[in-house]
Amino acid sequence: MITIMSRSNALDHLISISEPFKVLKVGITECRLLLPNEYNSCFFSPGQESKPHIPGHIWTHEGLVQFEVGEYLCRGVNGELWPMSAADFFAIRKRHPNFPKDEDNGWGKFVNFIPVYAISMLEPFKVQFTDGTYITGATGDFLMYCEDRTAVWICNQNIFRETYTSVE
Repeated sequence: MITIMSRSNALDHLISISEPFKVLKVGITECRLLLPNEYNSCFFSPGQESKPHIPGHIWTHEGLVQFEVGEYLCRGVNGELWPMSAADFFAIRKRHPNFPKDEDNGWGKFVNFIPVYAISMLEPFKVQFTDGTYITGATGDFLMYCEDRTAVWICNQNIFRETYTSVE
């Protein structure tokens, strides 16, 4: 299994031997601020509800991810959940023009305006974070990264095909 980290030699090597392509997410991403009273909560993406309740974490399709108070809880087109820092979120997204205000439940609708890069993976892989935790991807899933390579993540191949389009 290949292990990838942001700004790593493994990522640089993979990019050099692969054919990454530039993509833009075309689906709407909903998000809301994670609040201090939710730090003891555990959130579950669809299909992950049977996983153990671990406070301060989100069960994504790719694995268990810790969140920090002040980060954003993001929800994709299939209800999948993930945490994201405000800096990373707003670096590539802006409010959807047809939904200028948050809904009553705090969720706002956003669209990507900055392309990112994708590599279709030919074998199972994992993305390791600086705290030692990791998420895993299956053969055919996509390794995603931003241009400066500071953010690296996984996108399920079915969600990728439904929500991304090539921009080159």
